[in-house]
Amino acid sequence: MNNQISLTNTTRRMKVFVLPHAEYCKALGRCACVELPGKKKRRVPSSLTIPAGAKADELSQAVLVVKRVAQAVRQGELTVGRPPRARRRKPARRAVEAPPVPADVGEPEAQEPKTGKRGKK
Repeated sequence: MNNQISLTNTTRRMKVFVLPHAEYCKALGRCACVELPGKKKRRVPSSLTIPAGAKADELSQAVLVVKRVAQAVRQGELTVGRPPRARRRKPARRAVEAPPVPADVGEPEAQEPKTGKRGKK
């Protein structure tokens, strides 16, 4: 199952969304928080930044669970795009070659006129 979407920012301003652990990571099914370096390793929520008029591809549908993202979609500030369903390809038809023509079979030779019982009157 393909659960990838794209979001397009339809406004003239950059959109930045914090993806809260409680909402996003739960919907995603795994933790997507970022671990900060240092003595005290702290995890902070990841974020999504979409420049004005730009499109962010290959996002998980879990971003639509985030309240601020859902609100931006309802207000028309973001549009959601889904990739087309992959169509199953039919096997390519192979051209059928005509059987080779033997050398002795060619165009029919000119036949002599038949003489029959029908004659001139």
